[in-house]
Amino acid sequence: MATIAALVVGVPAGWAASRNPQLGWTLGGVIGTYMLPPVALSVPLYLILAKFGLLNNVFGLALVYLSILAPFVTWLLKAGFDPIPRDLEDAASIDGARLDQMLRIVILPLALPVIATALIFAFLLAWDEFFYALLFTSNQNAKTLTVAIADLAGGRVSDYGLIATAGVIAALPPVAVGILMQRALISGLTNGGVKG
Repeated sequence: MATIAALVVGVPAGWAASRNPQLGWTLGGVIGTYMLPPVALSVPLYLILAKFGLLNNVFGLALVYLSILAPFVTWLLKAGFDPIPRDLEDAASIDGARLDQMLRIVILPLALPVIATALIFAFLLAWDEFFYALLFTSNQNAKTLTVAIADLAGGRVSDYGLIATAGVIAALPPVAVGILMQRALISGLTNGGVKG
């Protein structure tokens, strides 16, 4: 949920930041929120989630993850939209394309490798996040897999075979996403590497 929501927020925000250089201070503020340590945000986030009844809730945890992922995705996509020439947007608007059509038909297909890269990195950040999941969940319905694996190591006796099996199972979805999107990931990573 958080990865898709971060892309929905990050694509228009990254495009707007790329096309409006005067939004640089806004982008700096967005990146500043991403660089805050999780411990500094834990108490305010806990109080907000408690006020709205979102503790021990998957939706509440997804909102917290969105607050982490949206700045990262916005920053990454801004860098991906920068090399796309504005002339293409001008030509589309002269041809009568509305803003949503221009984004959907002209810009997004060109930025697809960067969007795929942002999707993979955002998914990995959300999948591997441990601190907030441990802090904001306590029942089995809302715990993430990383917290559940840590719970296996607690207590007097640890079943290392079970912990290792759970670790392998936890590693399968990121590996599958990486394999499925390998071509787009490589294209997105090397998008700005060679000019000409």
